[in-house]
Amino acid sequence: MNIRFLPDGVTYPADVDLAYPTENGWSEPRRIRVHYRMLKSSRAAELAADSNAAFMRAVVLDWEGVVDVDGNPVAATPEAIESAADLHFFAVAVVDGYFNRFDPKKN
Repeated sequence: MNIRFLPDGVTYPADVDLAYPTENGWSEPRRIRVHYRMLKSSRAAELAADSNAAFMRAVVLDWEGVVDVDGNPVAATPEAIESAADLHFFAVAVVDGYFNRFDPKKN
């Protein structure tokens, strides 16, 4: 079996598990689907080291399962991505989802 090098910008979906905080101080598992843009390894690491917001703006193309307080779907606009990056539980899951998607030890 051969391995083909993929160009920058290839897109792929991934299921991302979150520990969603509840009002009683615990968390419950939630899953969303994030559509990512693949970056060169060095660029992805550079952006991730800069900030979650910078990284997420560069790699998140779309998501499914993200809703507002009324249950309406939230589009993955630059503003929504920026707001989501400020939610620690969300940002950590999305960033980890990107880096761990193709890790054979975790999938």
